[in-house]
Amino acid sequence: MAKVKAIVSFAGAVLSMYPGEEREIDDKLAASLSEAGHVEILSEKEESSTSEETSEKEEEPSTSEEAPKKEAKKNEGKRTKRADS
Repeated sequence: MAKVKAIVSFAGAVLSMYPGEEREIDDKLAASLSEAGHVEILSEKEESSTSEETSEKEEEPSTSEEAPKKEAKKNEGKRTKRADS
């Protein structure tokens, strides 16, 4: 895994980031995004399965994939107007 910092905003099927956002991503993806000028690689570290790393990963900011789930949960139980009523 490599820690990267986004230089510009970008969105793709695998990852979306905004300028200044820092995140740990796969080394291969980090290298590709760095070559394209989208991210700056801050550090590369080897993967290990320590409980300390696992707890850090759980505290990472939510991804763009989780946002719709949170929004749906927030709106759960609210009535919506239907166009045909």
